[in-house]
Amino acid sequence: MEISDQLGHLIRIDHDAVRAYSQAIDHVPDQDVRDMLTGFRADHERHIEDLSAELVKLGGQPPRSAHFSGFALAGFTGAASGMGGPGALMAMQSNEVVTNQAYELALRTDMAPELRSLIERNLGDEQRHMHAIRRLLEQSSPVGRVMSGSATFQGLGTSLWMNVIRTSPVATAVAATGAAFLLGNYLFGHRHGAKHDQHVGQ
Repeated sequence: MEISDQLGHLIRIDHDAVRAYSQAIDHVPDQDVRDMLTGFRADHERHIEDLSAELVKLGGQPPRSAHFSGFALAGFTGAASGMGGPGALMAMQSNEVVTNQAYELALRTDMAPELRSLIERNLGDEQRHMHAIRRLLEQSSPVGRVMSGSATFQGLGTSLWMNVIRTSPVATAVAATGAAFLLGNYLFGHRHGAKHDQHVGQ
């Protein structure tokens, strides 16, 4: 893949992330967490600007929207965010797995040293986001640790389709189906556990 195509892919991935963060922030009650996520969203917005400038230098036209597959990420974020703060964090950890994978794959492409340095800096931001969200979710509760593991699994599956197959309509369907499956499993387990606890308490 040519570097201009790679940059376009990264820009769309960051658009995906901005969209997902905007949804998640609205469902987080804790102000400190909201502020953290708002700062992470600003990093993604900066990535879009910096990468777009580099793409223009190469004669390319920066994309102004997310991948079509981004609607699957946004749908997962919206559904998970309906569970409140933990659900929003679960969704954002999953999405950050996708962005991390995208930047790591991009660094395997031959490119000018200055551009490589920019992408490495962006990857550093993505790693910081993912670790902070994972730590917060895992420390929230035993259920949070389970949700964190599910988020990583879902993110890796989505990353396979978005970063390898990319534009295939099947990729969108699989990403959306995988997200819905994991979210459904979590909700079923959560409700089943609540009923079990209620029964034990009687």
